[in-house]
Amino acid sequence: MRPRVIGAALAVLIAMTGWAAAQEKRIEIDADIALLSDYIERGVSQSDEDPAIQGGVILTDKSGFYGGLGVSSLNDVLGNDAELEGYAGYGTQIGAYFVDVSVGYTGLFGNGNSSGFFEVSGVVNRDFGLANLTGGLSFAPGGRRLPGTDNTFYGYLDADIPVPTVPWLSIALHGGYETGDGQRDRWDWSMGLAAYWKDIEFGVTYHDTNSGAPNADARAVFSIRLFF
Repeated sequence: MRPRVIGAALAVLIAMTGWAAAQEKRIEIDADIALLSDYIERGVSQSDEDPAIQGGVILTDKSGFYGGLGVSSLNDVLGNDAELEGYAGYGTQIGAYFVDVSVGYTGLFGNGNSSGFFEVSGVVNRDFGLANLTGGLSFAPGGRRLPGTDNTFYGYLDADIPVPTVPWLSIALHGGYETGDGQRDRWDWSMGLAAYWKDIEFGVTYHDTNSGAPNADARAVFSIRLFF
């Protein structure tokens, strides 16, 4: 991890939070910082199975438009050690469903090189009482983390299930399928528990995938996240 890159990104997050505080009548601000035992994305470790630190802030206007920044330490196969993501989108309620569309750009930095990729995403969410379900589809023209690779499509379904009589505990289930990116198409899935105490989330999640890619073996990830 390069502290200079991470520090600069966090400075931007803090500046945005300060500006948004002045707009509190119209804009809602949500931020978080997290420590994870491994940074897993779509079943593959992006931190070489080492711990990672992440943070982010999102500004949501009452109209439904939003924008945000996210930053993470990294240790990927290309030698990158920092990740900075910027995104913007729009979300609205349509009947019983919440629909969201967004576009984001993720920059990867380190090893004397830098690269990045765009991704467009659509999400549909509905709360069924016993479970909150979310389905999504993402498209990255020109691939994602490997420069110059194929267009990438990713579809997934998530379920968040509150534990009856234990309001501070929930079960999270995930399944996803990715095609493109110059690699063999792969499934990924996970299941975990999240416990909440005040503004802190404690999590443990088991991840697995059918991919034979490096750092894609099954493992459990522990995390602690602070919301503010």
